[in-house]
Parts: sequence; structure tokens; C-alpha cells
Amino acid sequence: MRLPKVSSGGNRDEFAVIGLGRFGSSLARTLVSRGASVLGIDRSPEPVQELADELTQTVVLDATNEAALREVDIAVFSTVIVAIGSNFEANLLTTVALRELGVNNIICKALNLRQRDILLKVGANRVVLPEYEAATVWRLNSPSLACSDRLI
Repeated sequence: MRLPKVSSGGNRDEFAVIGLGRFGSSLARTLVSRGASVLGIDRSPEPVQELADELTQTVVLDATNEAALREVDIAVFSTVIVAIGSNFEANLLTTVALRELGVNNIICKALNLRQRDILLKVGANRVVLPEYEAATVWRLNSPSLACSDRLI
């Protein structure tokens, strides 16, 4: 299945979001709301169908399969976000496949610092830890917690 290149309309950024769970679908919707073109990818048809009317394009495919990624011309996207959280092996294999296909900017989601370090070593340009970062912000914004290192 070959998807046409998403037209950028001049100055719109193009993103692919792989993994349309809570984090990936929220991120994809936010990018679209800010004017970006977004290809949403998941191996499960349910989230793909749910987001089909909201994202620029959606497709069901196994992102660990380099040939499947090549078929959707993944390397044309300015940034690819790997939002696979529950299956680190799939996250890792997808990241390696994206690097092999020449994707310039790969941003990955990790669940812990060890995963972050591994993803950076295999080719991710940036790794986010949403739960860790949210907890840090929450702590900084909670006066009672900011004063007590014993609670967190």
C-alpha cells in the first residue's frame, strides 16, 4: 500500500505518529490542531479508525516491519514520533527501522531512563518520558511537595 506524500501547503510541518494509544493519539490531535499534517500509524485497527476523521491520514501497519514503513514513504516526514509505550521491543525495532530508512528526526517515548539511554544509542534524536516529566512538573507546582523531598 503506497500512500501519497502528505502535502505540506508551504509551511506546515509533516509528522508521523507511530502508536496511537493515549499519548500518541493526544499528541497527534495536538499537532493537527496546530496546523500540522499528521500520519497516524498503529498495528491495531481500532485507534486508526477512531482517528481517521481527525488526522490527515491514518494507516494500520506493523511499524517494526521496515518494508511496511518504506511502503508508506515514512522518510518524507520531517519528524517521526514513536509513541509505543507498552512494548519496548517494538519501540526499539521501530526506531532502528526508521534510522535505517533515513528518517532525519526521530522522537521516541520511553517509560524509564534505561529505555531512554538505549533508544538514544540506536538512533533516536530525542526521547521523552511523559510520566517522569509530568511528575516533575506536578512536584514543582505543588508547594507542599516542593518542600519535602521525603514524599517523592
